[in-house]
Amino acid sequence: LGQALGNVVAGFGEQKGRKQKKARQDSQISGENLLTNAIDYHIRGDLVNAESTYREAIKSGYRNHAIFINLGVICKNNGRFEEAIALYKKAIEINSDEPDAYTNLGNLYQNLGNFEGAVAYSGKSLELKPDNPEALITLGWSQKELGNLDQAVASTLKALELKPNNPDALMNLGGIFK
Repeated sequence: LGQALGNVVAGFGEQKGRKQKKARQDSQISGENLLTNAIDYHIRGDLVNAESTYREAIKSGYRNHAIFINLGVICKNNGRFEEAIALYKKAIEINSDEPDAYTNLGNLYQNLGNFEGAVAYSGKSLELKPDNPEALITLGWSQKELGNLDQAVASTLKALELKPNNPDALMNLGGIFK
């Protein structure tokens, strides 16, 4: 009887575990659908619905670094810099191997005049994705602003190797040489 009762109790626990797993799977599917919809809005330039749908995905409990990166881009472009920083950092917390989150954060720090932060985050992006011209451009300009001209030239020239005739890299190179 004790063994039979143990099996019954174990069965109830397994049933509860299956229901919880099914709920998580349903939430995952819902979150993925919300992310897909948000990206569609974002691509079409409907930023109000994109932002709303990204936020709905977050409220649903879905955790994907792309939600936080993309929402961070919207916030950055709307001048909500502190919120963008927090969103990029959340993306990094979710997936510390995602170079785009580091690139975006480095670029934002550069735009805000935090060149040490820009160097740190652009450098981390380059550790993960060495052939990233955007991170190299940010790194080069930030190094220039910090007075590290040799490193600035090296980073900017590497960016031009990867993406020849890039106007940002070319302008930065001129500023560095000046």
